Amino acid sequence: MGIYKTAFMNETFKDYASGPVNKKLFDTHKSRRIVRKSDYPLSHVLSESERRHMDNVINMYRDEDGDTLRKYTHTERPWKETRGELKNSESDNRAIPNVLMMEYYHN
Repeated sequence: MGIYKTAFMNETFKDYASGPVNKKLFDTHKSRRIVRKSDYPLSHVLSESERRHMDNVINMYRDEDGDTLRKYTHTERPWKETRGELKNSESDNRAIPNVLMMEYYHN
Protein backbone atom coordinates (compact mmCIF):
# COMPACT_ATOMS: atom_id res chain seq x y z
CA MET A 1 0.00 0.00 0.00
CA GLY A 2 2.44 2.57 1.27
CA ILE A 3 3.96 4.88 -1.25
CA TYR A 4 1.49 4.05 -4.03
CA LYS A 5 -1.66 4.38 -1.89
CA THR A 6 -3.14 1.31 -3.51
CA ALA A 7 -3.52 -2.28 -2.39
CA PHE A 8 -1.38 -4.90 -4.10
CA MET A 9 -3.75 -7.59 -2.85
CA ASN A 10 -7.50 -7.52 -2.35
CA GLU A 11 -7.27 -9.04 1.10
CA THR A 12 -7.79 -7.89 4.68
CA PHE A 13 -5.18 -7.98 7.43
CA LYS A 14 -6.37 -8.73 10.95
CA ASP A 15 -4.86 -8.09 14.38
CA TYR A 16 -4.04 -11.56 15.68
CA ALA A 17 -2.16 -11.58 19.00
CA SER A 18 1.09 -12.53 17.27
CA GLY A 19 0.85 -9.82 14.64
CA PRO A 20 -1.00 -8.57 11.57
CA VAL A 21 -2.27 -11.57 9.62
CA ASN A 22 -3.74 -12.01 6.19
CA LYS A 23 -5.73 -15.19 6.79
CA LYS A 24 -5.66 -16.33 3.17
CA LEU A 25 -1.87 -15.98 2.95
CA PHE A 26 -1.43 -17.50 6.41
CA ASP A 27 -3.49 -20.56 5.55
CA THR A 28 -1.64 -20.97 2.26
CA HIS A 29 1.85 -20.69 3.75
CA LYS A 30 1.57 -21.77 7.41
CA SER A 31 3.39 -25.08 6.95
CA ARG A 32 6.11 -23.66 4.74
CA ARG A 33 9.49 -22.44 5.93
CA ILE A 34 10.22 -20.56 2.69
CA VAL A 35 7.79 -18.31 0.88
CA ARG A 36 8.72 -16.84 -2.48
CA LYS A 37 7.40 -13.59 -3.85
CA SER A 38 6.05 -15.54 -6.84
CA ASP A 39 3.64 -17.22 -4.39
CA TYR A 40 1.69 -14.01 -3.73
CA PRO A 41 -1.47 -13.26 -5.71
CA LEU A 42 -1.49 -9.65 -6.84
CA SER A 43 -4.58 -7.58 -7.54
CA HIS A 44 -2.98 -6.06 -10.65
CA VAL A 45 0.10 -6.27 -12.83
CA LEU A 46 2.87 -4.29 -11.15
CA SER A 47 4.47 -1.35 -12.88
CA GLU A 48 8.24 -1.34 -13.03
CA SER A 49 8.48 1.11 -10.11
CA GLU A 50 6.03 -0.94 -8.01
CA ARG A 51 8.03 -4.10 -8.75
CA ARG A 52 11.26 -2.39 -7.69
CA HIS A 53 9.57 -1.19 -4.51
CA MET A 54 8.30 -4.69 -3.68
CA ASP A 55 11.78 -6.11 -4.35
CA ASN A 56 13.28 -3.49 -2.02
CA VAL A 57 10.82 -4.35 0.76
CA ILE A 58 11.46 -8.07 0.36
CA ASN A 59 15.22 -7.53 0.34
CA MET A 60 15.00 -5.35 3.45
CA TYR A 61 13.10 -7.89 5.55
CA ARG A 62 13.95 -11.28 4.06
CA ASP A 63 16.63 -12.14 6.63
CA GLU A 64 14.55 -11.12 9.65
CA ASP A 65 13.07 -13.79 11.89
CA GLY A 66 9.49 -13.83 13.14
CA ASP A 67 10.35 -12.34 16.53
CA THR A 68 12.07 -9.36 14.94
CA LEU A 69 9.22 -8.77 12.48
CA ARG A 70 6.77 -8.97 15.36
CA LYS A 71 8.69 -6.25 17.23
CA TYR A 72 8.47 -4.01 14.17
CA THR A 73 4.74 -4.47 13.58
CA HIS A 74 3.79 -4.12 17.23
CA THR A 75 5.23 -0.59 17.36
CA GLU A 76 3.50 0.66 14.21
CA ARG A 77 0.45 2.93 14.31
CA PRO A 78 -2.00 0.73 12.32
CA TRP A 79 -1.38 -2.15 14.72
CA LYS A 80 -1.55 -0.06 17.88
CA GLU A 81 -4.68 1.85 16.87
CA THR A 82 -6.52 -1.28 15.80
CA ARG A 83 -5.57 -3.17 18.95
CA GLY A 84 -6.54 -0.37 21.29
CA GLU A 85 -6.38 -1.54 24.90
CA LEU A 86 -6.09 -5.28 24.18
CA LYS A 87 -3.34 -7.10 26.04
CA ASN A 88 -0.50 -8.62 24.02
CA SER A 89 -1.89 -12.11 24.57
CA GLU A 90 -5.43 -11.19 23.51
CA SER A 91 -6.77 -11.47 19.99
CA ASP A 92 -10.00 -10.09 18.61
CA ASN A 93 -9.25 -10.64 14.91
CA ARG A 94 -10.35 -7.11 14.10
CA ALA A 95 -9.60 -5.93 10.57
CA ILE A 96 -6.78 -3.39 10.34
CA PRO A 97 -8.26 -0.61 8.18
CA ASN A 98 -6.51 -0.25 4.84
CA VAL A 99 -6.71 3.52 5.19
CA LEU A 100 -4.59 3.33 8.38
CA MET A 101 -1.97 1.24 6.62
CA MET A 102 -1.93 3.50 3.56
CA GLU A 103 -1.52 6.63 5.68
CA TYR A 104 1.19 5.12 7.87
CA TYR A 105 3.31 3.50 5.17
CA HIS A 106 2.91 6.41 2.77
CA ASN A 107 4.68 8.78 5.16
